[in-house]
Amino acid sequence: MASDNQRAKLVKALKTFLPKPDSADALVGVGLRQIKANQTALDLHNQIRTVIDDAARVSADDAQLLIGRYWIPKTVKVLATEANLSADQINRLIAKAIENLADALLEIHREQIDIDKLTQRNRLEVQNYDALFGVNSIISEARTALVSTASPWIVALSGIGGAGKTSIADYVTRELIETEAFEDVVWIRAAPQSMSVDRERPAITDKDLIKGIAKEIGGVNRARDFESEARLVKSAFANQRMLLVLDNLETLRDIDAVLDFLKEIANPSKVLITAREFPIEMAQLGIRRLPVNELPFADAAQVLQTHAKSVGGKTLEQTIQSSLEEIYDAVGGSPHALKLVASLALSLPVDAILKDLPNWSLGQVDALYKYIYFKLWHALTPPAKDFLTSMPLISEDGGTLDYIQRISGVEENAISVVQELMTFSLLERRGNAQVQRYGIHRLTKTFLLKDVIEW
Repeated sequence: MASDNQRAKLVKALKTFLPKPDSADALVGVGLRQIKANQTALDLHNQIRTVIDDAARVSADDAQLLIGRYWIPKTVKVLATEANLSADQINRLIAKAIENLADALLEIHREQIDIDKLTQRNRLEVQNYDALFGVNSIISEARTALVSTASPWIVALSGIGGAGKTSIADYVTRELIETEAFEDVVWIRAAPQSMSVDRERPAITDKDLIKGIAKEIGGVNRARDFESEARLVKSAFANQRMLLVLDNLETLRDIDAVLDFLKEIANPSKVLITAREFPIEMAQLGIRRLPVNELPFADAAQVLQTHAKSVGGKTLEQTIQSSLEEIYDAVGGSPHALKLVASLALSLPVDAILKDLPNWSLGQVDALYKYIYFKLWHALTPPAKDFLTSMPLISEDGGTLDYIQRISGVEENAISVVQELMTFSLLERRGNAQVQRYGIHRLTKTFLLKDVIEW
């Protein structure tokens, strides 16, 4: 519900605007979602008249009084004579009608907020976690930094692949949408155009980013040419508090390609990025780094047990529970690696999984993941292998089941194949509430491209 202060401010603004609609500043300052900063006074006057004409929102008596006073317009004396009332009585009725109009405008404001929230949530990908463990502190830090109306204007969640950066960003973004911290929120995933692991082109350029944002915020009025799209995006970020979440910047090349543009659109808007790297130049520019580190044992144990129960029920949860310390000592605290091991325990005894792991230093993350993926690959059925090996051909936004079936050639029992891969944590839900798509973690894609042929 709107606060009493906002209602009082709106009533005061209407009393100023309606008699002399030559400036929209007073009403814009109230912060109603349906009133835009660049709206002309005439447009706003007409917009309010449309609300007054809506019998479902404003009573016939109030509408007649407001139109007679401010649109025809008639003097209070004339209205009093027509109604056979005193001027004081008419003034009181007009004041009450303005209060009722304010309530109608606030009701539209709340409806618009609900629509905006739904639109913003639909821009996010399907939530791929049931709960997060061990990250309350970093979530709080990110939330505080982003909600603040001062610097830092850009916040970076940085850490190794599989540390949970995207999940943390998603959680924080959903919170900020619900608390209405920003007027608009856009989520963009950096998507390499090349299948090569050692790509030379950045995963996203400033032009890609502008076009992606314009697609989200432009709607039916989306600009047709790039220059117009750039103006649309820069104006939106300059004239309202926007939040851009840019996910999956893996390399220094990715960061360098968009950093100048991010600096340009930040302030008063905010930017949240997820990145594996955090070069010193970013710190020098005032970008706030929030490192996403490996989980301590207690939190890693919760990840293991929760995921084991999710994919294998109580039996797998108990199996994992008996080997928590051994798994943690061998794998460390990367949430993604922990989930893969818990999934793998569906087909292999835990001691068989861990048998060769101590030969590798925990610092050799690539070797650790290669070993886990090697075991998972050999646990898959042939159709699941066919389905999975087609996934690098699918865009970062994911593909529909029908499309992946055509690409992979897996036409029969596709639902069972998807369930198998989801159970082994090798397939992720993408898309939103309207469109169900599937994709793979960037680590899964890397190892498919680099190593699956050897297997």
